[in-house]
Amino acid sequence: MADAEMRASDDAGEDAAASHTLDDLPSLHVGMVVEGIVASVDDERALIDVRGKSEGLLAPREAVLAHGQRLSEALHPEDRVMVTILGFGPEDGAPILSQRRAQETIAWHQLEEAYQSGAVLEAPVFEQVRGGLLVDVGVRAFMPASQVERNYVPDLSAYVGKTVRVRVTEFDRPKGRVILSQRVVLEEEHQKRRERTWSELQEGQTCAGVVKGITSFGAFVDLGGVDGLLHVSAMSWGHVNEPSEQLYVGQELTVKILRLDRERNRISLGLKQLEPDPWEGVEERFPLGSVVDGRVARITAFGAFITLAPQIEGLAHISQLSDHRVEDPREVVAVGQEVQVKILRVSRTERRIGLSLRQAAPSAERPAPASPAIGDTSSGGVTIGDAIGDLLQRRGDGGAGGISEDR
Repeated sequence: MADAEMRASDDAGEDAAASHTLDDLPSLHVGMVVEGIVASVDDERALIDVRGKSEGLLAPREAVLAHGQRLSEALHPEDRVMVTILGFGPEDGAPILSQRRAQETIAWHQLEEAYQSGAVLEAPVFEQVRGGLLVDVGVRAFMPASQVERNYVPDLSAYVGKTVRVRVTEFDRPKGRVILSQRVVLEEEHQKRRERTWSELQEGQTCAGVVKGITSFGAFVDLGGVDGLLHVSAMSWGHVNEPSEQLYVGQELTVKILRLDRERNRISLGLKQLEPDPWEGVEERFPLGSVVDGRVARITAFGAFITLAPQIEGLAHISQLSDHRVEDPREVVAVGQEVQVKILRVSRTERRIGLSLRQAAPSAERPAPASPAIGDTSSGGVTIGDAIGDLLQRRGDGGAGGISEDR
């Protein structure tokens, strides 16, 4: 029988293609799917008992074989197999069988049930094609590239040979069309994780997360289907130039939940809040008028930030760098330079420390001024430069260590 005729006969008999066992079997007819027992097999054919008396013929091309596999390797005597009746031999009337066609018929029934019920199927990807992947669900099915993951995947080759979890989103048996989606499965699971995570989160709680993305103002941390923002100001008690200097994508973190906004789905996170506040007791550690050692951390147009202790910085305003007029702080100090400074003011609440290099140096070691400053006195009184410097320091020193996100 020609292949086209076999297919026509197969389609015509599919309404009666329910599986039958040897114990309950009506008369054999074309298109019927039945269970048989392998009577004998070699590489040329397999004889399969489909009625307890009648042996049908299964050719290698109609068997389900792996690539390069022989018929005698796939089937063995006494194996039970499902086969479709393609026709009957013209001479002896022996049934002509197809294991492959039976598998397809059963698969189509299972796919239709999965489509109607929304069941999740697990199946292997066997080929990448233009626009998506081909998946073996008993029949050839297509999964568009947009339905592979929740996000765009530029290279689908890594999925070939892997098992995916999919749902049937389109089903048209007459056209042989089956469309699959893994994305809908992942989206549903993601939404369930979000709901579970939101129900468990509380302000002040410590939880684990993974850095998902980094920006100039902070990092987004995945807490389990929910993203929280770790602002740059909450990363460290010390100064952080760029978040990427502290974190990397994929890094696992333990963070503290500072604020929850359930209505706007926003979470503020803290990292430094899990460590002791280095500014605690800063007034006692650095009393007013004391002279301490420090290291120049960074230089700006208005002065130099000087590290006094781990994560503790103070600002020496440009007016406090030298007795003579300074146009550029780099004329007096350099990054990394060890210096002695005098504590002029300390504020734990504002996290600011005012420093002076010129007042820390003995008068004999101070550089001679290029020209007398207006209002300068030999008694060491306050100059106009001191007053202006103090005002600018209060208004624009940037916090000398920053303002805490959570005090």
